Amino acid sequence: MNPYFGTDLYKFIFEQLDEINMQFLKDVVRNDINSQESRITIKSITITKESDNVLNLAIIFSLKNSDLEDAIYYTALLT
Repeated sequence: MNPYFGTDLYKFIFEQLDEINMQFLKDVVRNDINSQESRITIKSITITKESDNVLNLAIIFSLKNSDLEDAIYYTALLT
């Protein structure tokens, strides 16, 4: 019910996937998660380029005030 929930991965569809844009994408994802989900702490975000228009994202996080840790893996098709 929140139209601003999520992240703007679509803005990277026609961008060159160089190191600068991949770092910017990592910062965007980290900032969006931090602003929208206050119950977790991000341990790491890894973005790898599979091809010119496929990115693999791995986000490792933990639940605040807990020892629980989990990971999310996402493949983004930027075509």
